[in-house]
Amino acid sequence: MRCICGHENLADSKFCMACGGSLVQPGTPSGAVAAQPSLRPEKAAAVSLPERKQRIALWKPVLACVLVAAAVAAYFWLNRPEPAYKFKASGLYPVSVDGKWGYIDRTGALVIPPTFDVAEDFSEGLAAVISQDKYGYIDVHGVLKIPYQFDQVLQFINGLAAVKLCCGRNPGPNDQWGFIDTEGKYVINPQFTAAMPFNGDLAPVKQGGQFWGYINRKGKFVIPATFMQALPFNEGLAAVSQNGRFGYIDKEGKFAINPQFEGASGFWDGLAAVSAGGKWGFIDRSGKYVINPQFETITSVDSGFYEITESGKSAVVDKNGKFLINPGQFSAMSMMVDGQIGVSTPNGAGVIDKNGNWLLPPNSALDSVVPLGPGVYRAQIAGEECFIDQAGNVIFGRFKGQSLNSIAAGIESEKQASATLRTLITAQLSYASTYTSVGFADKLTKLGPPPPGAPVGQEHAGLIDAELANGSRNGYQFSLQAESQDGIVSQYSITATPTNFSAGNIYCTDATGAVRFSKSGDACTTNSHVVPNHVP
Repeated sequence: MRCICGHENLADSKFCMACGGSLVQPGTPSGAVAAQPSLRPEKAAAVSLPERKQRIALWKPVLACVLVAAAVAAYFWLNRPEPAYKFKASGLYPVSVDGKWGYIDRTGALVIPPTFDVAEDFSEGLAAVISQDKYGYIDVHGVLKIPYQFDQVLQFINGLAAVKLCCGRNPGPNDQWGFIDTEGKYVINPQFTAAMPFNGDLAPVKQGGQFWGYINRKGKFVIPATFMQALPFNEGLAAVSQNGRFGYIDKEGKFAINPQFEGASGFWDGLAAVSAGGKWGFIDRSGKYVINPQFETITSVDSGFYEITESGKSAVVDKNGKFLINPGQFSAMSMMVDGQIGVSTPNGAGVIDKNGNWLLPPNSALDSVVPLGPGVYRAQIAGEECFIDQAGNVIFGRFKGQSLNSIAAGIESEKQASATLRTLITAQLSYASTYTSVGFADKLTKLGPPPPGAPVGQEHAGLIDAELANGSRNGYQFSLQAESQDGIVSQYSITATPTNFSAGNIYCTDATGAVRFSKSGDACTTNSHVVPNHVP
């Protein structure tokens, strides 16, 4: 018998390598597999004893090959590298509404009402939420699946979550951490002073004093607690510290890479970030440097791309250390999420991919932007948190339903409205000092230019232009109200209301000279926020 490999799938090729032959008999044309004799019970009586013996003899090596192949496959499966756990976007995002937290979907629809004191991201269909100072877990429909009872929790990873029953949210010597499943049942009872997630079959925990070890899913220590620090296993290795230095152990607890580094992270895509001499670089699984220590920090890792800082400036390098985004190319960068990075420029914030290509061009309306998942971003716009899509439309928040371009224009109008009110304050002071017998102007037209050929006077003082005298400028309508006493106007107020920016601020001022603002829908009064003098 001979083995035909190379045209089959990977499993067939492994089978050939394992058994040394295939079910192709000598004389069979290459690529053609000989038909196997049937051994169905109803046909067995028609087969002679010599033929049956011959067929059994033929099947013995076949059965041996199958058993060998199964054993080889089992060996490689049980000893495969542990894949680095990566969270998958749930499509639901926590948002705050009037001090309570709920969740929106990718369209910005509020699908879980804001009823929680705190809400965290979903993982494996469950999200941790707080009510009355205790954590519980809800499902994607907002139903409380695991009651409020924990002081602190971690996200679900591979079906388990670490939870703390005692004592308060801050770490303490009497803490009791255990692990629950997605039904809220304890798989491992609370007994550890600290715990980190399972990544595969092992999790780092701290027991009693200051040392970390690793337990299996039954809560039994398989690697003794002898390490000062420990990280979850990634790709078959875990970073641990011993005697002030970090190295990497295998699942037997043996050092695969001896302790020698000042700092270390887990392996991702075959590389791990380590520090030496105050700088960070990358090693492979043998402990050999692939990128020598040269970076100040390693910020995030995403599919073979690494965000680093150099001289206080963020950048992105590939697995060879080649700069894809140079240090200082952007004034600020968020962490990478699904290959997307929020960046800041002199023209506003935007989103790029890991090669520096624009996914969402910079817009002056954006103070900052952070990718959350496919096409959804958390942004700061005019000092408020909003959610936007990749097309540049606000899907949730104060400016919902508006495009970034229209918001940018509206924000510019707001700045001009504030500046215009200061212009009117100056005009009123000049008017009152010129026409002391009447005080402040009680109409905007009195501050405006006189009709053609008419002289300047208290009816038309020529202190502002005709457009503003008619109450309009840069997308805002200005209205003046005045109070007189003994025929002299001693008090006035001016309100600026947006006409083409529905979510724009309302501005106001009065004889005190303070410029104030309120959000759209709220009245601007003397109790409203004051616009700082240095803001136009």
